[in-house]
Amino acid sequence: MLHIVRIVEGDDVVMTEFSGKVHCANGEVIRMAIGEVFVMRGALIAERRTFVIELTENDYK
Repeated sequence: MLHIVRIVEGDDVVMTEFSGKVHCANGEVIRMAIGEVFVMRGALIAERRTFVIELTENDYK
């Protein structure tokens, strides 16, 4: 499950921030923060970069 935290744009760059969690087959839950950066050329995406950071208990409690 992902939740959009924010979307920011400036000139030809759009940035998104998500938070989410994944339920693994072994019952473990992994929490994460995700950031994406899009570089636009006209109305098309020219570049896309995604960053995923696993959150440990100290990061979210």
